[in-house]
Amino acid sequence: MFKKCDYLIKKSNELKGLGIKDEELFKSLLLEFEGTPYLLGEETIDFCDCSGSVCAALSYTRNVEFRQTANFLFYNVFTLPVYEKNLGLGYVAAFFIDSKGKAVHVAGYCGNGYFMNVSSIEPNKISRKRTFRELKLMYSSFRLELRMLEEANEYV
Repeated sequence: MFKKCDYLIKKSNELKGLGIKDEELFKSLLLEFEGTPYLLGEETIDFCDCSGSVCAALSYTRNVEFRQTANFLFYNVFTLPVYEKNLGLGYVAAFFIDSKGKAVHVAGYCGNGYFMNVSSIEPNKISRKRTFRELKLMYSSFRLELRMLEEANEYV
């Protein structure tokens, strides 16, 4: 169940009022999670997990209440492959795939070469911005795939 976050509602409305494009709004909302403590199953700036940050940013950008796992996001929402050189286009996320093909972690692209990494393996379990290279090193035992949201996606 999606938990509303008053701060993110206010921030989203403020940025929309300034005429910020949806893709930029998504990135801006992801940045709001920097410094958020990791807690499995949460999606607010008080506590959050990896898919919670991505789902919250999508929810407040698209005006939907949407909460899913990294694996669901990988197979059903962010379905278009993206190359690292095209990171600035659209809604982008990095997915970490285990040996069985399951997406076990996700980090949303928040602009300027950074992804918001909300993870229990971050120091002190506090989320922070990471480059693609840093993510590759941190999660070297997983296959890393960049995916973009299909604009006409039925879920968001």
